[in-house]
Amino acid sequence: MSKPRLLVTGATGLLGSALVREGRAGHDVQGWARQPHTVALPCRIEAVDLLDEAAVSCAVEAAPPDIVIHSAALTSVDRCESDPSAATAANVGATQHLLKALRGHACRFLFISTDAVFDGMRGGYTEEDAPTPLNVYGQTKLGAEQAILADRPEALVIRTAFYGWNVLPKESLGEWALGRLRAGETVPGFTDLFFSPLLADHLARLLLTLAGTNSAGILHLASADGCSKFDFAVRLAAVFGFPPGRIVPSLSGAGRLAAARPRNVTLNAGRAAAILGRPLPTIEEGLREFLRLELIVKQASLAGASGHGGGR
Repeated sequence: MSKPRLLVTGATGLLGSALVREGRAGHDVQGWARQPHTVALPCRIEAVDLLDEAAVSCAVEAAPPDIVIHSAALTSVDRCESDPSAATAANVGATQHLLKALRGHACRFLFISTDAVFDGMRGGYTEEDAPTPLNVYGQTKLGAEQAILADRPEALVIRTAFYGWNVLPKESLGEWALGRLRAGETVPGFTDLFFSPLLADHLARLLLTLAGTNSAGILHLASADGCSKFDFAVRLAAVFGFPPGRIVPSLSGAGRLAAARPRNVTLNAGRAAAILGRPLPTIEEGLREFLRLELIVKQASLAGASGHGGGR
């Protein structure tokens, strides 16, 4: 029996690469990236520009997927704020192109949204809470959510926040903080911003499990416990063997960020835990797995950079 074909958009991104790694055992994985990259991923990476409607249609017709996990997005919050047209094109327009290309194809569709659809006034948000995004990034991700559920009500929209190891030269929050610690620097940690992040690899495993269910609509995937970004950095330092005193308390307003950040976007993932039949990972569990995976992911990235990996 052939494996189901899993299409991962944004396959060279932080979550996309984790999905490729985790999905290869039970799926025929097909990755899309806007530009071809030589990275060590165990699948063929096709260069498909989601902004090009015709290219998206051709790619779907060439290899119709059984499961789609749409993780490609413009995720730089400040860049979205400074260029809302680019943000709308990347986060809403590209999603609409993919939806149009998939019409007539019976496939499971999962979309990766964000906790930034909420204003952060109280935290602990459930799927029933009304989204009121403060910045352009959150607004465009909400627009994509609405487009998806209008077109494919059986789709699953996942609101989440995550960190992990990148295969491309980018840095997630965890990588950035660890890099400063290893360079002997202090790490500013926001005491006034709260979230409930998952390790990308944990998130990927949860998504692949949910792809095999009939769950539809909006679902929150988040760590079982939330914390401030200061506390996250303190916990990371402890797991990697650095003194917690190297994390310096700071306020988000001092960073001169271009886009407003919601203060408390912790998510209530009780519904997901009930569907999965188990608690979601804690922040501590995520950070310990983050430590364990470093050598594995970095060695794979070096192998890809030397000229041979799953991509082209």
